[in-house]
Amino acid sequence: MIIAYEETLSGSTDRIIALTEKQQAHRHQWENRELDSGISMAKRGQVFGFILGMCGLGVTVFLAYSGLLLIPGIVGVASTIGLIGTAVQSFLNDPSEKDTRP
Repeated sequence: MIIAYEETLSGSTDRIIALTEKQQAHRHQWENRELDSGISMAKRGQVFGFILGMCGLGVTVFLAYSGLLLIPGIVGVASTIGLIGTAVQSFLNDPSEKDTRP
């Protein structure tokens, strides 16, 4: 089939191959951007999760230091369960396990 293109228009085979290579390079560039974006979002989520966990711990310690007994336990357990639940949910719904290639 490529021979027919070359016979019809001289140099068309090289143009078709160059176009294919250019399209492949473009696709690789977009895939790399998507991977970098996913890594960036994961890092950001970990940082925000850590900050949220430290805030929960700080509130718990503050309330315990204030002399309250029940409320710090509730706040501490609730923040811990929330962070663990989010981590487990993200692990179970990990999109990197799924093959999205066409």
